[in-house]
Amino acid sequence: FASDGKLIANGLSIRDAWSADIIRFLEWKSSMSDPYGVSISPGGKLFAAGQVGSKSSDIMILDAETAMEIQTLSGHANPVWDVAFSLDGRFLASASGKYSDFANGGPGEAKLWDLSTGKANQTHETRLCLYSISISGDGRRFAASGGAYHGGYKRPDRGEIKVWDVQTG
Repeated sequence: FASDGKLIANGLSIRDAWSADIIRFLEWKSSMSDPYGVSISPGGKLFAAGQVGSKSSDIMILDAETAMEIQTLSGHANPVWDVAFSLDGRFLASASGKYSDFANGGPGEAKLWDLSTGKANQTHETRLCLYSISISGDGRRFAASGGAYHGGYKRPDRGEIKVWDVQTG
């Protein structure tokens, strides 16, 4: 959902949140495969997606109106499972994890990107693969969760949530 609740998106299209009618299809450049973990910026102007299932671990930022790519964020070591915009639109948080260790859940990485520079202000490595990420409504913290995707309820270490301060890490 966009922050105003009017739009929803997946890796292929942006849709009206009430009717689910397609507003526009998204066309990714050839290097983008398997868009995953999508987010719409506040106000619905930008659209971000990470990717899994390929050798690339880039995050693509699109203009939501034209569906043209306007920025690529590079620097994750593994596929990007989720992305989230801050409510002020200044930052993008991303969660990644090693695909070959998907069943075992590790290792993971969270990044906080400054969209004005395209650089990661923070990088946090975790023992377990990170699958989801969110930035708090007041913009002061971001959190990522992950763990062992398979292995059942009997694993004592199958999941965790990490929280970081946006300013200090």
